[in-house]
Amino acid sequence: MKYALLNRDIRAKKDTIFFMVCIGVYVLLSSVLYYAVPHISSHLDIDSLWYDKYAVHFFQTGSITAPHGPTAAPEHTIGYPLIMSLIYKVFGYTFTPIILIQIVCMIILMWALFNMTYRLFGPLSARIVAVLSILNVGVLVYPQFVLTETIVTCLIVLFLERFTKFWQTASRTVLVVSATFLGASLIVKPVALYFIPVVACFVPLYVSGMRKKFMAILLFLTIALAPLVGYMTRNKVLYNHFHFAPVVSINLYEWYLVKVIAAVHDITPSEAERMIPPFEAHNGLDENGWEPAKKLLLWYLAHHPYTCISVWMKNVMKTALGLFSTHLKLLLNPMLRGGDITFFSGTGSWWNKIVTYVSSGAPNRLVVAIAAAESMWSILRWLLIVSAGMLLWVRKRYAILAFFMLFVAYNLMITGHDGCGRYRFIIEPQLIMLTAFALAAWWDILMQRRVRELGVSVYNNYAPIPVVSYQSKSRER
Repeated sequence: MKYALLNRDIRAKKDTIFFMVCIGVYVLLSSVLYYAVPHISSHLDIDSLWYDKYAVHFFQTGSITAPHGPTAAPEHTIGYPLIMSLIYKVFGYTFTPIILIQIVCMIILMWALFNMTYRLFGPLSARIVAVLSILNVGVLVYPQFVLTETIVTCLIVLFLERFTKFWQTASRTVLVVSATFLGASLIVKPVALYFIPVVACFVPLYVSGMRKKFMAILLFLTIALAPLVGYMTRNKVLYNHFHFAPVVSINLYEWYLVKVIAAVHDITPSEAERMIPPFEAHNGLDENGWEPAKKLLLWYLAHHPYTCISVWMKNVMKTALGLFSTHLKLLLNPMLRGGDITFFSGTGSWWNKIVTYVSSGAPNRLVVAIAAAESMWSILRWLLIVSAGMLLWVRKRYAILAFFMLFVAYNLMITGHDGCGRYRFIIEPQLIMLTAFALAAWWDILMQRRVRELGVSVYNNYAPIPVVSYQSKSRER
């Protein structure tokens, strides 16, 4: 027994050293990429301009209001611009500290992902996660941009790491910490807002007794929603509207509806945009101002449902298969602007579109090679993720399968208004984890076949920590 525990401690130490080496490689690659960026403005995407404008206003005036007027509500939640303004206050108006802090956030994310994978699927999967993370184009690129993706994804992974820890401990303290991370992510970007009820359904699975189940759900929802409710209360006081931001309506009526109209009438997006009724209210938080556009969207949904569905699913596919290399090109090529490179803007056959999407805008052959490798890996990885789901089903890990597949599906489906590979970064850590599990599991199956005649497995010590709510007789990776 002591010998087994000693072996486990030695392996854990080696795994920690392995992870630290991977982090060292990641810092080196991030440094090389940072110094390869040709101009400081290359760190700005289209959305970055909005964040920077608000952050500068907060920094210069000390007023957390919209730059164009104290009575005008911000289009997005202000968590990220507020963080930026605090950085400007400490370091001055420069993007470098923001990038450095985001790289640190990405290291924290990888640490949390490594720990979560280690507990759920074992050391081999965790080591594969570490390698796949530092080689992931998005993990390297997005901390270099003044965008919300890094911080909000870090908070969500921290939530997932603690929530899966709650599965194994049923600890209220762990549940509170997980809910706190989730609630904080909503103020940065409320991408997980509509997934909270789904998460709440998983809380009682790991708590015994009806009263304790109810109290656990209530505790989780209270902590998770408290930051957003507080933010909405602030909006009520300042703008007389109990609402977090008009971003959902903007996505539907200014981005999605344009694409639907353009597809139905075979016209350009700029022509379709002129057909949409303008917003008719004095405050962006007033949903009544969208009523004419809402009626128009409902008309198209009623009369052209298949076109509406196809437009939405086309954007979902753009998110699922979009390349992070597109933003690598944007980072390294100062001639590009956000939105210049899209798959569907290409002409000719599907193959010609793929070649154009992979190669266009690349400043050198290395970037083309990276984009080509990412495109091939993207297809293979989705096959591995599907196989991961099958393996989890066979091994009766139903709760883990349902939770993570619902999380992935939810975050893909909500991008139907305007698909982009960048939107997938929210779930990229989970995709990396599922891919690592599939690779480790298939490797285990291969090795088990090789040693079957010996009647003993060489991987007996690679089992994950069991979840308290159910027992799994199979070894996971």
